[in-house]
Amino acid sequence: MSLQENNPKPIIPSGEKKASSPRARQRKGRYYLLKTRDYLKNLGYEVDIVEKTQRIVTKDDKGKRFVLFQKKDLWGADLVARNREELIWVQVKSNKGDIGRGIKQLSEDENWPESDVVKRWVMCWEPRVREPEIVEVVVDVQTAKDEELFDDPNADE
Repeated sequence: MSLQENNPKPIIPSGEKKASSPRARQRKGRYYLLKTRDYLKNLGYEVDIVEKTQRIVTKDDKGKRFVLFQKKDLWGADLVARNREELIWVQVKSNKGDIGRGIKQLSEDENWPESDVVKRWVMCWEPRVREPEIVEVVVDVQTAKDEELFDDPNADE
């Protein structure tokens, strides 16, 4: 009897993704975060990681203490990059399907200045691609003002 017969690998039908563990997803996210940082540094930006990990100590039902770790983005961004011309807030995504969520995260705060200098990017990395897809988050100021008028019942017409 061969070793292969004792430990056969599971066969995954084509088109189905293998379920990844939370730790594997965490490593993948960290890999693309660092890859984005290096990519922006090579373009001449100074880059800082603003995604911080918060440590939470709590107790379970039996009173036993344990620690949870929670990641928090600063104003929806994982990275901040700057050079002499611009300041860019960057949300990094490793799946193309998550670009919309990245746009939403960078759009949640309403206090972004109306400036050509401050930009918000969602950078998405496809597997085995050397450069990311960059989506710039732009909020239409007129649309935002129109929505405020419709939301406020006391607004003058």
